[in-house]
Amino acid sequence: MKTNNTNTAHDTCRWLAQMLADGGARWAVCCPGSRNTPLLMAFAREERLRKVVVVDERSAGYIAIGIAQQTQQPVAVVCTSGTALLNLAPAAAEAYYAHVPLIVVSADRPSQWIDQNDSQTIRQPLALEQATKWHTSLPSLPSSNDERWHTQRMLNEAWQMATKLPLGTIHINIHISEPIAQTASIEQNDWRSIFHPCTKPRIVAHQATMLAERFASMRRVMVVCGMMPPNAELNSLLCQLANRSNCVVLAEPVSNIHGNGIITEPERALCALTTRHEHQLAPELVIYLGGAPVSRRMKEYLRSHPCEQWRVGVDHNIIDTFMHLACNITAEPEELFSALAAAKPIASDYSQRWADVAESAQTHHQQSLADAPWCSLAAVDAVCKQIPEGTILHLSNGLSVRLASICGAKQACQWWSNRGTSGIDGSTSTALGASLAAPDGKTVVLITGDMSLNYDLNALNTHLDYSRLKIVVMCNGGGGIFRFISTTGNLPELEEYMEVRQQTPVGDFARTFGFNYYAAENSTQLSDVLPKFFADKQPAILAIFTDSATDAQVLQTYYNRNK
Repeated sequence: MKTNNTNTAHDTCRWLAQMLADGGARWAVCCPGSRNTPLLMAFAREERLRKVVVVDERSAGYIAIGIAQQTQQPVAVVCTSGTALLNLAPAAAEAYYAHVPLIVVSADRPSQWIDQNDSQTIRQPLALEQATKWHTSLPSLPSSNDERWHTQRMLNEAWQMATKLPLGTIHINIHISEPIAQTASIEQNDWRSIFHPCTKPRIVAHQATMLAERFASMRRVMVVCGMMPPNAELNSLLCQLANRSNCVVLAEPVSNIHGNGIITEPERALCALTTRHEHQLAPELVIYLGGAPVSRRMKEYLRSHPCEQWRVGVDHNIIDTFMHLACNITAEPEELFSALAAAKPIASDYSQRWADVAESAQTHHQQSLADAPWCSLAAVDAVCKQIPEGTILHLSNGLSVRLASICGAKQACQWWSNRGTSGIDGSTSTALGASLAAPDGKTVVLITGDMSLNYDLNALNTHLDYSRLKIVVMCNGGGGIFRFISTTGNLPELEEYMEVRQQTPVGDFARTFGFNYYAAENSTQLSDVLPKFFADKQPAILAIFTDSATDAQVLQTYYNRNK
């Protein structure tokens, strides 16, 4: 194919941009710099890619994650040389453990100048080795036919690894020589794409039959769903299983699994178990899918009641979260649950008994809220009840995701959280990225803490479009989660070293970055302000003020009512 395009003279940078677009990527997050000039030129001139320019690499990586979550396609984030790459490490780790297809592209100095007191030179090729599933370093100007062949082969392999299950982070490091801004007339397309159809691991038919027979013979089967993107087929299959008498499905809100018979607030149900119930309702078989559970109580419960446990999913390694793994099924969950849904299980009252527990837990939840003083639990419950249908809900780590998980899933919402590494960093940036790539008409609501907002403040300091982003900030003076956790709640160092109590100027932040500002200090104010906040057509921030000591006391009472 003949063209007359002027582009960077650095072939590898140009091939990389074309490889991404040919493969089906549609977004790239670009960080300004000097050494990555050829990459920026190549990406800017690839019209099939939608570019987002972000100055701070710490924020850029998480914005790319938010975009990838919504598009379910690989997203590249491009940075310059030196410590710029290290600032992408947290996002790279999150994407690796959350199975998000992130492609980190770093410009590097020529390899001969590393460790030679040249500016912005660090040991980049292996810098993200522990946070990626694949990495390569390539020259920007291949010097021979063999080197050109090898570079193109490695770029093709990069795309294959980016789209191959399990999804995760890959790293492409490119050594860029001077002159970095040199251009060339590209008269002929010299990129060679290697087609590689994606295949998914499958369960062998006779093995599926064996597993289905094993499932059908059990009177007490528990399916545990951790964080996952929405999946209509899987949701339908799990609804079928939830209506089998021998099976209960515990689906955390961030699993995006819901429907008739499914317990979508498992943390709430587990809190309702008495010691007698814990033993009587302990499963014989646990089937676990999705990411890391939010519920610490669930992990403790299933670790302390040994039983047969299956893990289903395509993972980077064997996952034995509940410590009694007997069967590791390397396949997409739909493969297994299709076989189980077709089985005819033995009669049991297990599903009904768990349904009774869930109903009791709902009653107690409502009573607890009615009896509680003004606190973060009551505030988050009120927010979750009024979130408009179709909202994409993001939750920061700490109290925000735990409180929302107790308060319950709104079926018409997507739920997301950075639970790959469960870190405080990047929550606002991820929500911003999601708002940029979300389907038309969708609004992203982030529920976060004041400390988390501070930690990722640069997410608000860009020129990007915030029009579909709303932020709810739980302001209790710092790291309130540490007051609630039993291991830290009574330490004398709590306030100075863990909570680090401070007043976050949320209103000032809102005004500085162009957000409309709302605030609530009690339930009456919150009831009045929520409809206005959600109806606002402009980007908006709502600050909800509570007392951390009261928050901790309410939660401890809530969790320990049967102990």
